[in-house]
Amino acid sequence: MYRFTKITSYEYNQHKTLELRSILNNQSSRPSTFVASEFYSSVDSLKILGNMEATLIQNYRQYLKLQKRDIDNVQRFIKEVKFHHELAKEDVADYIGNPTNAFTLIKRMVSDWKELFEFLKFRDVKTDIEESLTQFENDFQLPDEGELKGAIRGLRRLQSIYKLNAEDMARGDKYGTSLNWRDCFEIGTTLLDDTSFKLAIDWLELSLLTLQDSEESIEMKSAYIAHIKEYLAFAYQGIGESDIAIEHLDDILENDADASVKLTRNLLLNSETDINEHNEKSIDNNYARLCRGEILRKLQPLSCKLDSKLHAFFKLSPLQVEPLLLKPPVTLYHNLLNDEQISKLLKETRNRMQRSQVVRGNGSIAIETRVSQQTWVNPKTSVIANMMYKIVGAITGFDMENTETMQVANYGIGGQYEAHCDYLEIYNFYYLFKLDYKTNYHGDRIATNMFYLADVEEGGHTVFPYLDVYSKPIKGAMVMWYNLHKSLHEDPRTLHAGCPVLKGSKKIANIWTHSGYQEFRRPCGLENDSHE
Repeated sequence: MYRFTKITSYEYNQHKTLELRSILNNQSSRPSTFVASEFYSSVDSLKILGNMEATLIQNYRQYLKLQKRDIDNVQRFIKEVKFHHELAKEDVADYIGNPTNAFTLIKRMVSDWKELFEFLKFRDVKTDIEESLTQFENDFQLPDEGELKGAIRGLRRLQSIYKLNAEDMARGDKYGTSLNWRDCFEIGTTLLDDTSFKLAIDWLELSLLTLQDSEESIEMKSAYIAHIKEYLAFAYQGIGESDIAIEHLDDILENDADASVKLTRNLLLNSETDINEHNEKSIDNNYARLCRGEILRKLQPLSCKLDSKLHAFFKLSPLQVEPLLLKPPVTLYHNLLNDEQISKLLKETRNRMQRSQVVRGNGSIAIETRVSQQTWVNPKTSVIANMMYKIVGAITGFDMENTETMQVANYGIGGQYEAHCDYLEIYNFYYLFKLDYKTNYHGDRIATNMFYLADVEEGGHTVFPYLDVYSKPIKGAMVMWYNLHKSLHEDPRTLHAGCPVLKGSKKIANIWTHSGYQEFRRPCGLENDSHE
């Protein structure tokens, strides 16, 4: 968090007031030949008062010094925030689309401004600020510590999957403005709590280096250097590097022999290292590779085409078809929606988004494998959604009466949906929809139709690890695939994932069609094709 001073001026003043009272009490307890009325006539008495006044001067000079340092810190913080806002004015969407910018904004709202508010001494200033914030109360809730941790975990996913360097991210050359030592410290300590030891070490060492080169006071540097080195000791212990862990603690004790890390040092010396980095397992698999846009196998060359014969809907405006894979078919259809239609749909859903959840047992929960927000749009109440259903029906030929309510989702910082299949266990499906949506769908999800509602500058691909193919989000396009064989057996080859968003924001709309009533629209063959 943004620490404005190690000890507040108020606390310091209270401490000195108690100290002065102690001096006065000590003076009053001594045998004295003076009475109060004789102070003005006694040089010795005046010496005592002079000494007391000198003490007061010293105390208040220190108080003013602390106040100046506090004011300097506040001014530096305000200057830093204004710098961010000036950058954002140039292109708000581009600014927020950078992961480090989004993280620092959340961090400021979760901790920095709150700490600055508590730092204020005058109640009238606090009251003015409280009143100025009430206008936002009905619009949204401020982010909390949980959301800050979520943003940091998003950065961790980006680092792991896209092989990003902590120093490059903090420098802000490509993914936002630069991070200060406090930001790096916040990231490092959160990753340490999550047992992501190697990444925690990168960020904590970066925080240490940045702090040493900063303009912070000597007292601040001394205090936080010790803090960071202690955290580094735990992180190195976590990866089995006990010797390096002890070296960091010894560095602290060399500067302060009475430091509390003596206990930490003894604890590390007498404990066995249990290396457990469940969050840093190797993810350099097909999923991560495809997220980076890397293809291994050599696919047969495919050609894009215009199709005006599939349906009368496309007579005047031919369908723009890009086959990504022929077997099983994965197809991208371009320019199905225009900017105006997309804007209207997003406007309809803007204030209805909630954290995406998955079915677990008898309920649904939010989990780290699916990080997004979503809502549902009924085609019977939305003109745009109704048109999208007609487009899907024209392309697939399916009966659209047996189709789920459309899902609209938005993926933010590090937003992702790890590898999964869209076909369902029927009892889970009914539980998911029994409260708000019709429950008489027949059969399983035969096909997925995913509309891209925004371009994503970097990341956010839809990838198929078993098929070694990916689809890059293109605004207005739709990617479509079958989840079931023609025999209606589940097709595990359709395992897919939504890669973390590296820069920008991923917005999609999903329409799932079910297999009931489709037997004449996608008939099975004479032989079972489930072995393919």
